[in-house]
Amino acid sequence: QAWVHFVGTGTVVILDSVGVSSVTDIAQGEYRVNFSTPFSTPDFLTVCATELTAGGVANVRDCQRSGLEYDSASARLSVMNTASNLVDADRISFLVVGRR
Repeated sequence: QAWVHFVGTGTVVILDSVGVSSVTDIAQGEYRVNFSTPFSTPDFLTVCATELTAGGVANVRDCQRSGLEYDSASARLSVMNTASNLVDADRISFLVVGRR
């Protein structure tokens, strides 16, 4: 019900989205996705994937909603490599499904 595909390196650039107003770069490998319309609760399902382009980040292991901070209007996500270090990824896709 909301999704975003964005560049996660350098300045964050939204390539395409539905139901997402902005993406904030918090720190390396940490982003906040802000929804155009809040969900009814923060108990929504998320799916996250990364893509690598030429010269991109190697060994991306995990992309997930972070348990550190989330509410019905936004979700924080983390991208980690195989050594469990936070890393920026060239392209990130984030899908959210829940009740509005």
